[in-house]
Amino acid sequence: PLKGAFFVLKGGGAVNEKVIRNFDVTKLSFDDEERTITAVASTEIVDRYGDIVLQDGWELENFKKNPVLVWNHDYSRPPLAEIKDIRIEDGKLVFTAKFPEKGVYDLADVVYELYKRGILKAFSVGFIPKEYEPNDAGGYTYKRQELIEISAVTIPANPDADLCAGSSACAG
Repeated sequence: PLKGAFFVLKGGGAVNEKVIRNFDVTKLSFDDEERTITAVASTEIVDRYGDIVLQDGWELENFKKNPVLVWNHDYSRPPLAEIKDIRIEDGKLVFTAKFPEKGVYDLADVVYELYKRGILKAFSVGFIPKEYEPNDAGGYTYKRQELIEISAVTIPANPDADLCAGSSACAG
């Protein structure tokens, strides 16, 4: 059994469990003309659940088939934005989300503005663990995991993620 917040998908068992991990945002990178935000979705620090997600273990192929940013892991709502770029950079999972034009989707407009004003400060990843083991922090070290989604969220589990600018993750 896994600790922390997770949802059990059909089939049961470890490879069919979805794990949710949140990351705090402290630096902002916005392009208002393009309505994009660049951020870190995951790092290798020990989170509040005692878990560590190894960044070289991300499987992104299926995520790239439907790369969307959702609100608080709520799949019943339309997505907030499209993930236009996702990559491992400087040991962090970095993404760029492109929000729709203003006026297309009210919730997307509100969320974009709340990040821009520094009121929202967190993102979260949902993933299916493929390979993991218990660690000394009382949680699990995830060695291989399939990214399912990235969410804009209000409460983070991992306090070490940043919105970023430039080619080096969170430089400056």
